[in-house]
Amino acid sequence: MKLEEGFLFSAAKAPVTAAFGLNDVQFGWVLSAFALIFVLLALSMFGLYDLRLPHAVNLHLTRASQRLPGGHYGGVVVMGALSAAIVSPCIAAPLAAALLYIGQSNDVWLGGGALLAMSLGMGRSEEHTSELQSRETIS
Repeated sequence: MKLEEGFLFSAAKAPVTAAFGLNDVQFGWVLSAFALIFVLLALSMFGLYDLRLPHAVNLHLTRASQRLPGGHYGGVVVMGALSAAIVSPCIAAPLAAALLYIGQSNDVWLGGGALLAMSLGMGRSEEHTSELQSRETIS
């Protein structure tokens, strides 16, 4: 294992180790617990149940967002910062993987095509999400 790979593995392992007080996270019960959490969250994505914020928190966030001035630079900066904070963890890993692959292959056209395909897929998923939300508000 290279030094960089060992460092990345240690950085990913550290929060889990600290949270559970374990020296090794490869115990069967730890892996099973995380697998169960992922399965339960996946069932929400299939529509078995809705995972929502508590009403009080949702109401507070809605009121705070309505107080932001529209068309002013401050409001735009706040909304952009919130958007970046929400989206960054979701896109960082696939984007890093794509960029690393492009850097290793030295093929500009393949890299551009891969990034284009990734961006089109992301845009399509946002369209699909907004379409589903508009259907929910109608019914």
